[in-house]
Amino acid sequence: MELFHQKNSISKRTETILKKLSERGHSKIVNGVSVRILSALKKGEVKVKDLGRLQAATKHEYTLLRGIGKYGERVLIRGTPNQVGLPAEYLEKKYVWSGHSHPDDTSPSQADRDALSAFDQECSVIVSVYESSDDPKYKTRTFEQIEDWSDWLPS
Repeated sequence: MELFHQKNSISKRTETILKKLSERGHSKIVNGVSVRILSALKKGEVKVKDLGRLQAATKHEYTLLRGIGKYGERVLIRGTPNQVGLPAEYLEKKYVWSGHSHPDDTSPSQADRDALSAFDQECSVIVSVYESSDDPKYKTRTFEQIEDWSDWLPS
């Protein structure tokens, strides 16, 4: 996997996660999307905030799932530069969709909302890298199944 920032600008934590994904992860095609899955992660090994750093380093989208319970296993999935396929077995096992990354903004797509509905969740988080320099900036946004237009109409 090509890294897009100079090696010294990628944190040790990000390098460690990418190394685990490379060595312990497995590849799979999900709905026509090639993904790499790293499962059996413990709480704290990968956090939602890491998703933006991973995307900045590789230019691929990432998603993080959590098994049932506060200490349920974490699953990291790397997708393509524009999407991540979510394997059905995690929906069936009632995993929680903790969050995912987007390349340029934090606007949820209809596919994001559909996935949230499939997970039967009210909300999840999008992390985005909005400046791809040696010091990228990250933005997060919580989104819901139904788009909120309450601030659209004048008061």
